Amino acid sequence: MNKEEARKAMIAKRFGGNVAGAGSSAGCTRRKKVAHAKVSSTDDKKITGNLKKMGLQNIPDIDEVNLFKDNGEVIHFVKPKVQAALPSKTFVISGNSEDTTIDALMPQILTQMGDLSALAKTMGAGGGDDEGPPELVEDDDEDMPELVEEN
Repeated sequence: MNKEEARKAMIAKRFGGNVAGAGSSAGCTRRKKVAHAKVSSTDDKKITGNLKKMGLQNIPDIDEVNLFKDNGEVIHFVKPKVQAALPSKTFVISGNSEDTTIDALMPQILTQMGDLSALAKTMGAGGGDDEGPPELVEDDDEDMPELVEEN
């Protein structure tokens, strides 16, 4: 036996007869199991836990929320869950949203405002006259009585 045959015999003895090595089949690469990203609720649990620490309270009966962007787009929520922590001035709005333009929402906004002429009359605009809002009159301190200290 020469060295090459001795080496092959030793490999075959050590690795169960496979002269090529420890692989299960010659020429095949071993495939790794692909780990798919699991959609878990651990992130949601962490978020809700942190929100509970803030002391948020639910605000019921909100039909819609509109967030207006600078570029004229609107983030529109229908039947959202709204929570608030007033001491920290924090509001949490969660639910399904859609991005729309302000032009698409304007008819709904105007119908929700009701009769604008009645609103203008209550504000003192004159009900359609071109007078505009009444001017503010500055009061001087002349009408205020002097405070007198008594000993």
